[in-house]
Amino acid sequence: MPGLGLEALRASLDPQGDPPEADDVSDAAPALLPWAQMGSPQSGAGSPAPRPEPLRAGSVEVGVMGAYSLSASYLGETPVGKVVRMYWLIPKIGYTFLEFPGGSPYLGSFQVFLEPSIAYITHPARTYLLGASAIFRHNFLLWDRVVPYIDGGAGILNTNLRIQALGEVIEFMAVGGVGALFRVGRRTTVDLGWRYQHISNAGQTENRRNIGINSHFFHGGISWHF
Repeated sequence: MPGLGLEALRASLDPQGDPPEADDVSDAAPALLPWAQMGSPQSGAGSPAPRPEPLRAGSVEVGVMGAYSLSASYLGETPVGKVVRMYWLIPKIGYTFLEFPGGSPYLGSFQVFLEPSIAYITHPARTYLLGASAIFRHNFLLWDRVVPYIDGGAGILNTNLRIQALGEVIEFMAVGGVGALFRVGRRTTVDLGWRYQHISNAGQTENRRNIGINSHFFHGGISWHF
């Protein structure tokens, strides 16, 4: 009977059967900890930094530029007549139509701009120039605060400046240059650059009146990005 009493005592302590091993529970809990951390912010620490928001594909840029241009008196060894000096005011609107997805081969984006312009000519006569240009720009998104770029394009002009290098009311313009954007706010940039500018009548008159003028064009402005 003493043995029966011992069995009854065991049954009263564990009516459901043997308890689980304590070591099994303690060993299983730590194994879940690494998986619980997969959704933590640290999991994305190695991902590449996002490119500057204002220059992503689909963004719009609105701004205004001021510029000063000074023509060369020679084209190679050919004299082109009097030096032409102009002061420009250029509103602009641009659209970022393409970017390198995933930063391959490097961070960069492409923009197209419409640049209507008005210029006050101070030499060799005090007169005007009106025009509009289409400009294509490639931005090198290498840094967050400074964005270097190259650009170029063409346009059509109207002026009553009468010099041998031009000679027509309607002129055409081709430009190409370099510059940089400096981010001064979340959606605001300051733009500084240089272009080489050619203005001529594109062969619409005889050669002696189709030399054209070639200028150094220094510009600066401010833009807002949306």
